[in-house]
Amino acid sequence: MTWYFGRRRHTDEVGAGTHPFEIQLLDKAGRCAEYVQFATAQETVLLGGIVVPHELVARVVTLEVGGGEYLDAKGNVVRPF
Repeated sequence: MTWYFGRRRHTDEVGAGTHPFEIQLLDKAGRCAEYVQFATAQETVLLGGIVVPHELVARVVTLEVGGGEYLDAKGNVVRPF
């Protein structure tokens, strides 16, 4: 199973005004292997050259500022490592 960490960036982070959302692809140890920052759920989000599933993107944009969750590819919350 592929695991992700999605978060809504704090407004004081550099670039958060234009790209408030972030999805991290996690390695087997739960560390960030790659990440992407994006602006809206309507755009196509690429991570490592692969399109991120829309369900995952749609879940991340519902998070509160500063909030984050461990997610699967369908946007379901999964237990952290």
